[in-house]
Amino acid sequence: MFIDADWLFAAILVVEVFVFYYFYSHSSGVHAVYFTWFAWIIDVLAVLSGCVIMSMSIFAERHPYFFTETVPFFVILLVFITGSWQSSIHAVKLYLRLFDHKRIKQARARLSK
Repeated sequence: MFIDADWLFAAILVVEVFVFYYFYSHSSGVHAVYFTWFAWIIDVLAVLSGCVIMSMSIFAERHPYFFTETVPFFVILLVFITGSWQSSIHAVKLYLRLFDHKRIKQARARLSK
């Protein structure tokens, strides 16, 4: 079960990153990439928080004997998706803000006209 879950967790994370990159770098999501002095702090903390949530779900999947009740796999998967969603969104926004900021600002300017 561990190896199958690892591939599933990795696939979810990769798909989310691609979807969020497409969304936040195009017209429908470009306004959500904000440029303030504290934006990177929010993003870094959110990525760390999402990673902790993902780690907790992987721990629960790998070590079921730590729990008094059996944790259903769909609950573990839901917790992983929640953490990966949070982490992926903020990692993509941080990347766009730091490395692709010129194109994002141009796209926002075109949309505001």
